[in-house]
Amino acid sequence: MTRNLAAKIIWGVTGVAAGIGLWFISVMTLMTFGLLFYSVIGAAFLELTIWIVSALVTHKRLRRQHPKAVKYKIAPLLAGMLIPIAYIVTCEISEYPHAILPG
Repeated sequence: MTRNLAAKIIWGVTGVAAGIGLWFISVMTLMTFGLLFYSVIGAAFLELTIWIVSALVTHKRLRRQHPKAVKYKIAPLLAGMLIPIAYIVTCEISEYPHAILPG
């Protein structure tokens, strides 16, 4: 295994941990405000929104200045964060489509 591949794997695993942690903090914040029923669904979509904004801003700012950092650190980190977000959002949409999708 090369050094770059190891770095990508480490940053990807760090991203998964960060995604789960951000979702947990979002759930606890929404539960604190009294949104117990919607905390899991709301936290998933709140985290997805945060991820989209942070991914766009981070990639745009660092793409030209530090292309290797984006390739080997930032991209695996964001991809790792997207894994639990996509899993939770997909599960919520498939489990309760009437609560999320109109119609």
